[in-house]
Amino acid sequence: MSKFTVENPIDLLTFLRFDVTAKTLYARHREKGVENAWAKKVYEHHLQVWGGFTEKEPVKKGVQDFYNSFHEVLDSIKNNGFDEHKSCIPVSESSSLLNGSHRVASAIQHNKSVVCEVSPVTVGQLECTSWYFQNKRDIVPTGLLENVADSMALEYTRLKTNTYLATAYQHTFSNMGVVSAVFAKYGIDIVYSKNATLTPSGQLNYLL
Repeated sequence: MSKFTVENPIDLLTFLRFDVTAKTLYARHREKGVENAWAKKVYEHHLQVWGGFTEKEPVKKGVQDFYNSFHEVLDSIKNNGFDEHKSCIPVSESSSLLNGSHRVASAIQHNKSVVCEVSPVTVGQLECTSWYFQNKRDIVPTGLLENVADSMALEYTRLKTNTYLATAYQHTFSNMGVVSAVFAKYGIDIVYSKNATLTPSGQLNYLL
């Protein structure tokens, strides 16, 4: 298995790992020492949807275990940088993140390089998209709440400056398959999508 260094950990944030944004949102609020009730809500809700506050490796049972572990990682990377002797970030052969999203979020928050290791997909999970979280309803019947997803999407745009907004108006809805095909043809990844109903004045203000 090959190891390599990623100087800018934001490069590991892609549409496939929407979950990272819940962690960076919380990390930033914690670092600033400001009111973080909403950041906690986002962080906790995405964990609840994902696994009901449990994790097999390393073992975590309950939300406080996640906070304790995350705080330890945040402080360690802030003070000492990323220690490849403790662990590496597992990635696929295409350099997509498989595991270690808390470590990646910590590195993003503190602008530290990370060491990755090409690993089999079985060591983690490749697809953790917004669609995945919104449609994962085996633990939380609602899936990821829309207002939480909205905050995570905004966090993504804050971190990735090459993110753009595409708007499809009502008259195009019957041709969304064509739109998706065009995006796929040019390698455009969809991070997040949602429907919005606007009043006539709201439509005008949106265009302006």
